[in-house]
Amino acid sequence: MKKTYVPALTFQELFNVFGIPYYVKIDVEGHELDVFRGMKTQVPLVSFEFHMDQKRVEEALKIMKQYRMLGDFTVNIIFEGDRSQYFKEAISYTAFEEKFESLCAQKNKRRKAYGQCFMQALPASPL
Repeated sequence: MKKTYVPALTFQELFNVFGIPYYVKIDVEGHELDVFRGMKTQVPLVSFEFHMDQKRVEEALKIMKQYRMLGDFTVNIIFEGDRSQYFKEAISYTAFEEKFESLCAQKNKRRKAYGQCFMQALPASPL
């Protein structure tokens, strides 16, 4: 098998060159947590794909906890095959965390395997 070197940049390096984008979709085939660990700046809107088996639900929650270290945010999700977001309005991370595992278990019974999670940064509180 031929090996190919592919250079990688962190989001922070890209932000330093191009500025902070409004929206970033992260799709790195299971390495999302590593990407979020490298972020030092919150993006107004960021999304990533999650899968609904127990291990990956826990991974998705770890991703959100990592992102929360940069600031508070609201969450909404779209399940596979759905045309709109699950919640009428995005909810707080705390409220979402309480519901996420049971939601995935219910949807998984209906043969839905994955979804897209959207996290929208909340403005920083004035001091």
